[in-house]
Amino acid sequence: MAFKSTKAPQNIEVSSHQINGFENKHIEVLVFKPRNISSNAPCLVYCHGGGFFIEAAQAHKR
Repeated sequence: MAFKSTKAPQNIEVSSHQINGFENKHIEVLVFKPRNISSNAPCLVYCHGGGFFIEAAQAHKR
């Protein structure tokens, strides 16, 4: 899909993590972090409400 080739801006670091969900199913969590940010900076937690079957979270990299 086209979303897979979407890249984040150069000043943003993207990391992927797997967590255990319902019935031990794995859930991918993407963390978007500005480079050179202090460790105690505030954050925003965004839970995407859909697109699980098309991995639409990739579109948010821009």
